[in-house]
Amino acid sequence: MDWNVVPEGTGGKVEAVVWHELVEERKNLTSTKVLPLDKDTKEKSLATFWSTEGDVGQLVEYTSEVSRGLLELIVKTEPIQNLVAGTAALISALPRPHRIGPSDILLSTSSLTSSYPLCLTFAALFSNASIAFNSVASENADLSLAAVGVSPTILVSSAQTMHGYHNKTISQANGFVAQISRKIQEQSLDAGNMPSRNPVVRLAEIDTTLSLSKLRLLFVSHRPGAPQSPKLASNVLSDLRMLLGARIGYALTAAPVAGATAQTNIFDYRKTAGNASFGPPVSCVEILLSGDESQISQPEPSGKVGLKDLSSTSIANISQIFVRGPSVVNGAATLDVEGRIGGDNTLSVL
Repeated sequence: MDWNVVPEGTGGKVEAVVWHELVEERKNLTSTKVLPLDKDTKEKSLATFWSTEGDVGQLVEYTSEVSRGLLELIVKTEPIQNLVAGTAALISALPRPHRIGPSDILLSTSSLTSSYPLCLTFAALFSNASIAFNSVASENADLSLAAVGVSPTILVSSAQTMHGYHNKTISQANGFVAQISRKIQEQSLDAGNMPSRNPVVRLAEIDTTLSLSKLRLLFVSHRPGAPQSPKLASNVLSDLRMLLGARIGYALTAAPVAGATAQTNIFDYRKTAGNASFGPPVSCVEILLSGDESQISQPEPSGKVGLKDLSSTSIANISQIFVRGPSVVNGAATLDVEGRIGGDNTLSVL
């Protein structure tokens, strides 16, 4: 590509420059004057498409304000930007010693049209971390291609991508050394400790094409209703911890919620039968369940995870089930998912 020649037919307003030339031209700019604060300009909404089953996209608009009225009366809060609330919740979900910092490099294999990787990218920018962008961004990405030329410390990916990586990699772990390494790591996780990268573990590393040796955090998102978005089993998450040597945040995402609806604690190493839970709700979301009385009254209630429309709800009907919060578009919406709250107060999708 010739950066010095503008293609024909593009008009005379296009100027092609490269980054190092731009820096060289403006290196003598020494002004440190801060621009005046503009209090009159209103933030614009951010619209994105959310893919659903049948290749039908849903247009979602994250506005700068949540609806006033009943929601404001209930939660006693001023209107807050959806994306700001979702980003702040993902930052606060991490324990202080493991939060994103200036030494981190974040790589997302999911498209930023999804609010979850977008909010994590905003969190990295807010924390002065570095962001790695490449041309590989999809719900079913190949990690061997996405990680070329970069050694991230934080990886954001979809459940489909990590499910494919797990199936491809774990099938190769049939050697004697790999089995010994797996046993050592399983014992460490069962004891509540993250496995260390000891010599036996390094000898058993399978996929040497990935530059993920510095990876410390892995964020995986599940999108209900999205085509080919599997729910990961608990033992799959445990295997990923051993394969990548990273702590995992497994999140439930939804179109009307910026960021995550619920996300597991990165220190939760428990292995359970069946699919893994999504942990507790994030700090900006309140989840309630609706269903039959026989289901709701159980020690582990189950029912529809509802984000009920508050516009037609009266004060007398506050007891009706809904999910609300500043990260939810218009304060509340409908999430058509069957869920269960376990005895440990974590959310599972049925």
